[in-house]
Amino acid sequence: MIRHLTLKDVGPARDLKFAFSPRLNVLTGDNGLGKTFVLDVLWWVLTTTWAGEKAFPWRPPEPERAGPEPSPEGQPPPDTAPGILAVLTKRAAGGDVEEGVATAAAWHWETQEWLSYSPGRPHPDAVPPQARHLLDEAADRPASLVIYARIDGSYAVWDAHYVKGGIASSAEAAIVLKAGELWDGKEVADSEVQGGKRTVIGGLIADWVNWQQRSRSPEFEALRRVLTALSSPDEPLVPGEPTRVHLRDRRDIPTLSTSYGVVPVTLASAGVRRALSLAYLLVWAWTEHAKASKQSRRPPTRDVVLLIDEPELHQHPAWQRVFLPAILTAVGTIAPNAAVQVFAATHSPLVLASLEPHFDPALDTLFTFDVMPRAHRVKVEKVPWRPRGDVSNWLTSDVFDLGYARSREAEEALKKAVKVLDKPELTDEEARKVHRDLHAALGDTDPFWARWLSYARAKGIEL
Repeated sequence: MIRHLTLKDVGPARDLKFAFSPRLNVLTGDNGLGKTFVLDVLWWVLTTTWAGEKAFPWRPPEPERAGPEPSPEGQPPPDTAPGILAVLTKRAAGGDVEEGVATAAAWHWETQEWLSYSPGRPHPDAVPPQARHLLDEAADRPASLVIYARIDGSYAVWDAHYVKGGIASSAEAAIVLKAGELWDGKEVADSEVQGGKRTVIGGLIADWVNWQQRSRSPEFEALRRVLTALSSPDEPLVPGEPTRVHLRDRRDIPTLSTSYGVVPVTLASAGVRRALSLAYLLVWAWTEHAKASKQSRRPPTRDVVLLIDEPELHQHPAWQRVFLPAILTAVGTIAPNAAVQVFAATHSPLVLASLEPHFDPALDTLFTFDVMPRAHRVKVEKVPWRPRGDVSNWLTSDVFDLGYARSREAEEALKKAVKVLDKPELTDEEARKVHRDLHAALGDTDPFWARWLSYARAKGIEL
């Protein structure tokens, strides 16, 4: 698990520090401020690989470019090298949490790469100065299982067992899948395997059918439980019998049994397909981890880390308000003895409203990302959790910073009307103009009408 993360001159900010909670960490804020970037860095912290493009050093606005003189070798002074520092924890055999490895890296300007320090592969010169005191304290990297649902529809899985068992390097143990590869499977070249290829993942379509057609398949029962946990309240995800869809496609395709008929999963909606993808990947990743544990005679991990970018993506509001709590439940159904740490980036007030019955300040944290225009900085703050109740209250809270939970046109009309209400004198023509603007922007049942009409009557204005 990740407990602390420090970024110095990396990505969109000069200095970001996070103290993460052990269960749920929610990142909110405007577009372009670094939420996805932080998820990418967290993936690197756990795996020492990048699921997509690697993070790049912070680039100051032009007026700030003048900095310390570079060294004779053309490198910036050591104390200006951008750096990543993270402290991870692991669960001891008795279940208590103890400090684990401090992972650090610094940007190497010549090679344009991150040089990392981690147990077994030390690069002491690459460690940022603020992290060097941790080198002697580093322990073995916690054996986590990491799953990353990315915003572009791709997915990534990393299983520490493959690295610790000497089966693969960190890069080989990291599986990055495009959406199509998750469904159809993926093979890669391998000179050590007869035929020159090895299967990375069978894919949702083939594995689902294979699990379903096997007698008493634990994988299929696990998939059923996860699908139940992730289901919309009004339309549960119930597997039907596999079927053929096209004459030219000789595969049996999994189906869902719905209230309006049987639907092949390849024809399901985008929101359902994302839920199915995540359900399958959770079951597949844990199943493969259990097999690797048995084969290498090592105990299963006690830590599962899930990174998910915009869990509301493609989801109807009915699903948005249950999806994130359901994910916690889903992982618990397949890995009941593992501690689950979730990092979720979201723009949805419904997602935050969905957490109100479940959020525990001792286990969970809400972070907001804001831009500071005058300082040319991105600021991240830990927000004290406070239930807001109605979704519109979340929209107008300090989390989303909207003045009104209405359209932009309605917001402008309301601002003008509120300003008019403060005027000591108001002509009939001024009042009628504001009234026309309000009527064009607001519905007939908007609660503001009562306040506006009461004001007009008090002024003796007929509208």
